[in-house]
Amino acid sequence: MKKPSLLNIFFLFVNLLFLFHALRDYSKYPNYLKLLKSKEVLADTIEKLGVKNKDLEDEIERITNSKSYALKVLRERYHITEENEKIIFFTD
Repeated sequence: MKKPSLLNIFFLFVNLLFLFHALRDYSKYPNYLKLLKSKEVLADTIEKLGVKNKDLEDEIERITNSKSYALKVLRERYHITEENEKIIFFTD
């Protein structure tokens, strides 16, 4: 019987190494899919936050440039009143 050559042993070792990594990486595929889904959710969240940020920047610009708009915001959001003015709240 012929002895296996050093080259054959090397190729066997490399093939076993590839097989080991292929089996080990197969269990990581579901994790990859979870990460891919998470990436999509995060990208969508970033897009929504970008729109919200732009709206807030516009709101700040309007408040900065218009005193009447600033007073309107103070009245509506923070219930700031002028002197001798009262606010009445109605409940349903």
